[in-house]
Amino acid sequence: MPSEDTKERITKVVEIGRTVLHYGWIPFIIYVGFTRSNPQPSLIKYVLRSFTFRTRLTHFHVVLD
Repeated sequence: MPSEDTKERITKVVEIGRTVLHYGWIPFIIYVGFTRSNPQPSLIKYVLRSFTFRTRLTHFHVVLD
C-alpha cells in the first residue's frame, strides 16, 4: 500500500496534469492544424520563422559563452 505522502504526490501530479491538459489542449490542436495545413497560413509561417530564428540565435549565443 502506498504511503500517505505518496498518495498526496500522485494527487498533486494528477491535478497539475489536468490543469495543463485543460488549458493546453485547444491551443495545441489549433497549432497542429495550422502547421499541418496546406497551404500554410502566412501568420503561422511568420511566427514559426521568427521562433526558429530566435532559437538559432539563442543556441549560437550559448555556444559562444
